[in-house]
Amino acid sequence: STPLYSSAASDVYKRQGEDFHPRETELLNTLLLFPGVIQECVEKMEPFYLCQGLYEMAKAFSAFYHTCPVIHSEKPLALRRLWLVEATEKVMSLGLSLLGIRSLERM
Repeated sequence: STPLYSSAASDVYKRQGEDFHPRETELLNTLLLFPGVIQECVEKMEPFYLCQGLYEMAKAFSAFYHTCPVIHSEKPLALRRLWLVEATEKVMSLGLSLLGIRSLERM
């Protein structure tokens, strides 16, 4: 459910004790909204909403990745950003599988 997922994601960020970049916030919000995208898709029986949600997530991830260094950051910051990368991969893979598309392991 969204509140539990939202709470878990918020806890990860609160534990870091640091402010985070607006691109991190944008990506996190996109991830947190995704369960609602799936629900809307089911309720309206329109896969378009899923495609649109995945597209918005890809845009947010691209902006995050090009703005926020992951590997070349201090360890706590790198771990937090790596968590965002992994979460995006999992949510994106789920969304693609719901569309019947197999996700790539690497590019």
